[in-house]
Amino acid sequence: MNISQNCLDLIKKWEGFRANAYLDPVGIPTIGYGTICYPNGQKIQIGDVISESEAEDLLKLKCDEFAEVVNNVVTVTLNQNQFDALISFCYNVGARAFQESTLLKKLNAGDFKGAAEQFLRWNKATKNGVKIVLEGLTNRRKDEKALFEKIGSEGTPLETAEETPQHRVTWLEGYRESDGDNTIIVAYNGSEVVEILTLESYKKEDLIAVLCQYPNAQNFIFASPDKAIPTGEQICIKKRQPTTVTKDKSVTSIADASQAIPGKNYLKLTKTNQKDEFGCFILKMEYYKDGQLKDSLNTCSGAPGRQAFKKALESVQKSFQPLPEGKWRIENIKWATGKDRYIGEFPTPGVGPVSTPLTYVEPNSTRRSAIEIHIDWNRRKGYPGTAGCVGVYTIADYQRFVGWLRETDPRDFYVDWGLGTCPNP
Repeated sequence: MNISQNCLDLIKKWEGFRANAYLDPVGIPTIGYGTICYPNGQKIQIGDVISESEAEDLLKLKCDEFAEVVNNVVTVTLNQNQFDALISFCYNVGARAFQESTLLKKLNAGDFKGAAEQFLRWNKATKNGVKIVLEGLTNRRKDEKALFEKIGSEGTPLETAEETPQHRVTWLEGYRESDGDNTIIVAYNGSEVVEILTLESYKKEDLIAVLCQYPNAQNFIFASPDKAIPTGEQICIKKRQPTTVTKDKSVTSIADASQAIPGKNYLKLTKTNQKDEFGCFILKMEYYKDGQLKDSLNTCSGAPGRQAFKKALESVQKSFQPLPEGKWRIENIKWATGKDRYIGEFPTPGVGPVSTPLTYVEPNSTRRSAIEIHIDWNRRKGYPGTAGCVGVYTIADYQRFVGWLRETDPRDFYVDWGLGTCPNP
């Protein structure tokens, strides 16, 4: 089962929206609608800012994770209202508490009335080691119980994004190259190899950033020295770069180069076989003038840990995955504080001082919206990536991008993930 809007509305009612990070009643930094960490595992920090739409996207993403838990542990048939109430409950108390609760035991025993009464018992929070009754929790539990017992007026299930490769990983194993200095990290789902990463850096923060890409991985172990590294394509994790670096010339696109088309000016975005130090695939954005490749720069799209590349019809709104494959139109540049002013910010956090909207053209259609090309403004704060826009790494790179637009006014933007649906320029 999937959640409905009724579930999101109930949680939003009791969490309330806060654009600026704050400490919750038990001292945990929180933002938006009760979010305590970003999709890449980075914890919220005091000083962080978020927009209301971004907050709801994060809320939906977390609710989808709890929906998977409820679907796995509940053995009786639920209606939509019961399911939504349980997700709201899990969002507040956590998955483990729900899995170990008397509420779940009574529910799986078929005692729906007894399960409903259990909601009211969860009205306390622990502060300084002492459990205290909170009036807000008491009233929230009453609302969840009422929804659980409600007959009719059920919400329509919302679409959920397909599981990403990073979320399929259940454990990780580390290797050292026998003839090199790199660390190899193999990500497994059981015995299946999901990804093989080559980490160029020795820094502990870079290793931690890699491990955080896999939220469902329970263990990280080191392989014995005589154990062979599994075969397969290796994704290179680039070393952490200073913010002044504007271009990594070592990155090579895995997509075929476009054929020269005289008179054609356009941009093309392709995926490489490398990730940045935070876990986003490095994407190559290329500028073609009169059909010839003139310049390129590195970008990213989507959030770390949500790096699933989709066709237009498969791409789901609020998924935090990269923009879908296909042809897009480049719209006019927008400035937050004035033309060519790379200071100040748009009200939407993470966008920075300048943004260029994209409109999807073909093939078919996509449910993704509000896709733009902007600077990955939050990268410097330690939680890089986007909700699906194209993120340019630095101001200097964005200035180059603006130069392309002003030189020939290209409007066609081809996103080619190698899935076979991107039209030829």
